[in-house]
Amino acid sequence: MPLSTETIIKIKEAIDIVDVIGDYVQLKKKGQNWWALSPFTNEKTPSFSVSPTKGIFKDFSSGKGGDAISFVMEMDGLNYPEALKVLAKKYGIEIEEIDSDEERQQASERESLHIVTGFANKYFKEHLENSDEGKSVGQSYLKERGFLKKTIEEFELGMAASEWDGLFKALDSGQYNLEFAEKAGLIIKKEERTYDRFRNRLIFPIHNLSGKVVGFGGRIFKEEKNQPKYLNSPESPIYHKGSILYGLYQSKQPIREKDECILVEGYTDVLSFHQAGIRNAVASSGTALTSDQIRLIGRFSKNITLLYDGDEAGLNAAARGLNLILEEGLNPSIVVFPEKMDPDGFLREKGFEETQKILDLKKDFIDFLSERLLGGAGDDPVKRTAAVREVVKSISKVPDQIKKNFYFKRCSEKFGIEESLLISEHNKIKFAERKYRDVRPQKPQDLGKQSPEKGVDIEKLLAPREAELLKIMILFGNDEVQDHGRLARYILKNIEEVEFSHPSYSRLLEFYQGIDEQSQYPELEDFFNDEALSEFKATVIDITSEKYEVSPHWKAHQIHIPTLEEILGDKLPTDIFRLKWMKLKALIKDNQLQIKKLWEEHNENTYDEVMKLMRQQKDLKKKEKQIAKLLGNVISA
Repeated sequence: MPLSTETIIKIKEAIDIVDVIGDYVQLKKKGQNWWALSPFTNEKTPSFSVSPTKGIFKDFSSGKGGDAISFVMEMDGLNYPEALKVLAKKYGIEIEEIDSDEERQQASERESLHIVTGFANKYFKEHLENSDEGKSVGQSYLKERGFLKKTIEEFELGMAASEWDGLFKALDSGQYNLEFAEKAGLIIKKEERTYDRFRNRLIFPIHNLSGKVVGFGGRIFKEEKNQPKYLNSPESPIYHKGSILYGLYQSKQPIREKDECILVEGYTDVLSFHQAGIRNAVASSGTALTSDQIRLIGRFSKNITLLYDGDEAGLNAAARGLNLILEEGLNPSIVVFPEKMDPDGFLREKGFEETQKILDLKKDFIDFLSERLLGGAGDDPVKRTAAVREVVKSISKVPDQIKKNFYFKRCSEKFGIEESLLISEHNKIKFAERKYRDVRPQKPQDLGKQSPEKGVDIEKLLAPREAELLKIMILFGNDEVQDHGRLARYILKNIEEVEFSHPSYSRLLEFYQGIDEQSQYPELEDFFNDEALSEFKATVIDITSEKYEVSPHWKAHQIHIPTLEEILGDKLPTDIFRLKWMKLKALIKDNQLQIKKLWEEHNENTYDEVMKLMRQQKDLKKKEKQIAKLLGNVISA
């Protein structure tokens, strides 16, 4: 249930961000801030900063940032209310939940489903541990497969009884709501008969990121005609197969530590790998790999190693999976086991050392695809061309242009083909995609903002200046400036004709411009505590976080750090004038390009437009000189 406003306020007042983050990483004080190695990346030099005065953290290696609550959410994979409850427990705060009928009703269904799945999990575990059937069938099977008690307990394995309605009877006698048991897929009602979905199977409970059981997978002990080897819970309000990964609850911290997720196909693959000490393994829980699952992994690591059987089905699954991973901006590697061997079977037969050797031989997607596609191509130019096109098609999925260029280079070296030809093929693929893709109509007000032929990278040129002014407004906006009123109002009046180029900075500026002159401007902490300001939270963290700590020895080396008085004095007017000057330079350059383009067309319809642009150019140059004079710059005519 949602927490009361009073409870949330108590939690936020009690939070000491250094204390909270110190539970997860080893912090060391340096200057005003605390520093540590990033918990999100594998680095050797500390770039993870915690500011107790601002109440925020910033990880410069991964770009992540936020307050203590968002840190707990990130580290433990929790949602906002769950993170608040963790912090309430840490500080001994009694939780009060909102007591409204409407909100209780909204939360009651999920809560009830969690209750019945939790009971079912306990029932399955007890049947495996204590019943005669569990000992003779379930435990014997697990012993034969080599699974130790520690593994069984960690993953909470259980057994479904062979009788038709064992769980149903237990739920009914415990007076649990059978409607929710049916909705969770634990029981099936058919005509006037009710029976268990899982019968005489080894049970694998499926946990969400906070450790609650949301569904089950059941493996048959002996193969039977017309019975599937594996049976899984159906979709429910708490269980979506395409959005969950088996074993991630147990693996999330090892994945962070190793900065790699090993993705296998089956439940027993996960168990065997964990038991062998390879604890960063998860499985896709009875479904083909989905984008939601990839994004879920991406919260803990950007590197995914796919482990598949060496048969044709396994190879095809690997090819499908790696394209999805590339599309989401993650880095796929592939390990293919010998044909007719799955990861679990290989590990049991060959042992840990041989398994580790084959994992160390993982291939990137270019090597994997080229070997697979060129396997039977020989010197056939048609087959080799088709293979190259398939690899380029995979490269086209990569959203990062720099990474994409490196892949083109690798592909060029692999196939002995010029990069320019590969890029040309890539452009054809992207053009075909655009041709058939539904494009959202543009807003009329956005059409005038497009300048595809700009000769100046405006965002790169202006963004640091825009960020500096916004930072001053965020940190000192309500401070009074002599003869000018509040600082934020002074800045806004002096840049009212300037449009910011960076999209996020532009939105934040528009927000400040919309604040009434008589109203207070938000303080830094408001961007973390006020839900209405949450859209600006990431931008504010980036703007206000300092990558380098001010050293106490800088003064001795005559390195000057501006004081607040200096920022509000000479520095601020200079920053404003410099931003205006740089904006004018970019506009002048853009104008020149437009004039050049029209002159090249050179027809009777372009003359008047050229004259108009030249008059604009004259006005822009005049303004540029005026501001340059104030800055002390020398601009040639």
